[in-house]
Amino acid sequence: MASLPVETVMDLRFIMELMRCTDWITHGRVDPLAASRGALSSRLLRRAATTEMATGDDESWEPPDGDHGHGDEASDIATDHEQEIRRPRKFKVLLHNDDYTSMDFVVGILRNLFHMSESKAVAVMLQIHERGHGVAGVFSREIAETKIKKATDMARSQEFPLRCTMEPE
Repeated sequence: MASLPVETVMDLRFIMELMRCTDWITHGRVDPLAASRGALSSRLLRRAATTEMATGDDESWEPPDGDHGHGDEASDIATDHEQEIRRPRKFKVLLHNDDYTSMDFVVGILRNLFHMSESKAVAVMLQIHERGHGVAGVFSREIAETKIKKATDMARSQEFPLRCTMEPE
């Protein structure tokens, strides 16, 4: 397989960088105004200068507006604001006591659906029986909703009126 000349490789890398930056702007990941005066334009200008110098096209090339790629940290930030990343809110899945659902069925639900050991499942089942409700697990909202639906569907298929709810942790 023949290798490409260094100039071609440098041009391809520059084009790929330009396409990636354009993709950032068009998909709303970067504010175009911030990009035009911030890190993206500086990075592309430096890349262009490096490419032209490597290919020998223009030895005297300089970025416009006196930007020589040594700007302050604020110009290296592509967005105007920071986004705070938070962990998803957790929810407790509760199983409620009733007079009809068998204890064995509740232990089975806790073991199969909530992946508890037998001793832990029996302890939670006894808590449900004595206190009226017990925590089967703590999950994100979507997972908690799914577990509640599966537990309810399993109970209905066996004709048990088991009630499952969730509440914020």
